[in-house]
Amino acid sequence: DVYRGSATAAGAVAAAWLGPDLPEEHAAALGRAWSRTALDGAPSEPPGALAAPLERLAEVRWPVGVWARAMHAAAWAAHTTGRLRAQLLAVVDATADALTREPDADPLRVRAALPALHGLVVAELLADVLEDDVLGELRLGASAA
Repeated sequence: DVYRGSATAAGAVAAAWLGPDLPEEHAAALGRAWSRTALDGAPSEPPGALAAPLERLAEVRWPVGVWARAMHAAAWAAHTTGRLRAQLLAVVDATADALTREPDADPLRVRAALPALHGLVVAELLADVLEDDVLGELRLGASAA
C-alpha cells in the first residue's frame, strides 16, 4: 500500500509539473490513479498563506537543522494521530496548486520554496497537536505572504 500510494502521489506531481509540456494522454495517465484516490481528510483548499509567491517562499531560511527537526516532529505527530496520509496528500495538493499558479516558475526557485510551503501545509494540518515551538518553526514561511 505504501508503494502504491507513493507512486500515485508521484504520478500526480509529475503530471502537474510536466503537464503543459506533455501530450494530454500522458498527463492523464500519470494523474489517473490520483484522481481515483479519496482524499481522506486532506484539506481541499490550501490555507491563505500558501498563496505566497514561490519567489518569496524561496527566500525563507531556517537555522541549520531547525526545519528538519520541526518536520520530523510534525511527521511523528501525523503518524501518532493517524494523519500521515492526510499530511502526504496535503503537501502534494499544495505543491500542485503552487505549480498551477506559477507554471513558468524557475525549477531551482520551486525547489528552494518547497520547504517553506510544506512547513506551512503541515503547520495548518497539525496545528491542534504540535508544540508551540514546532508550530512557530513551521510557520516561518508565513512571512512570505
